Amino acid sequence: MSSLRSSIGSISFVPTRKSYFYEELPCLDLATPRSGLLSFLKKGPNDGSVNIEIHTKKNCTASAHKTTSIQDSGFLDDRFQMIRFPLELFMLQGANMNAVVGLNWTGWESERLESAEWSIGDIELLCPSHSSDT
Repeated sequence: MSSLRSSIGSISFVPTRKSYFYEELPCLDLATPRSGLLSFLKKGPNDGSVNIEIHTKKNCTASAHKTTSIQDSGFLDDRFQMIRFPLELFMLQGANMNAVVGLNWTGWESERLESAEWSIGDIELLCPSHSSDT
């Protein structure tokens, strides 16, 4: 990150190509119910995109993890948006949602990559049977 500042519940930054934001989680079973969501606020340039990765393991005692990613685009220029991704999107790509250990935002892309400010905040895993703030 070429600049970084934080406030309650969010961070704002100007990323470089290798920047990432990683949130380590205790091993979580998010496989059921299938209607769970990854919810967060985002702000960035309108041509921006970022890969959102979920890190999973074969089981909670395994040492190696697997990365499954989806691309998030469609930023509204310099305005906050609440985004909710169904966790099933990761499951459909082969993620083992029985042992989720991390979330990562990486692969920032934009024509204004190293000059535009981006923000992420209010990250939550929402499940009908329980909610887990990260």
